[in-house]
Amino acid sequence: MKKELTESQKAIYIKIKELLNKYQKPDFSKRMIYIEEPAFLELYNLMQEIGDGNDLIPKTKLFVKKLLDEWLRLLESLQSANKDRIAEELNPSSNDNGFGFSSMSILYELSCTSFRNNLQEYTDFLERKYDIERELA
Repeated sequence: MKKELTESQKAIYIKIKELLNKYQKPDFSKRMIYIEEPAFLELYNLMQEIGDGNDLIPKTKLFVKKLLDEWLRLLESLQSANKDRIAEELNPSSNDNGFGFSSMSILYELSCTSFRNNLQEYTDFLERKYDIERELA
């Protein structure tokens, strides 16, 4: 018999799924690198709600820890990138070393894509293991 999900676990699943459906892969990566935009704020608020991950179902023993660690690295990276972007916009000629925001934005996008893939992997896992889509229908 399959273990039942708690209401908070279902709510987190629904919010992750809605975010993934709202921002498909290419759009997610391009929009999340701008931390002042509503798209990133949606992700940020979702991750704040997830908090320490107690309402996540561990796919493996380390899955939740890795997901939360990846979120912290992504957040730190995007906050730093935002500072670089603002500095670059204020003084475009001062950053000609190839490590400015415009040069590095593809790397930030790749980090966002990786994080989105992990969120997608999580929802896919719940759908397979708990048949959650049918349960919520």
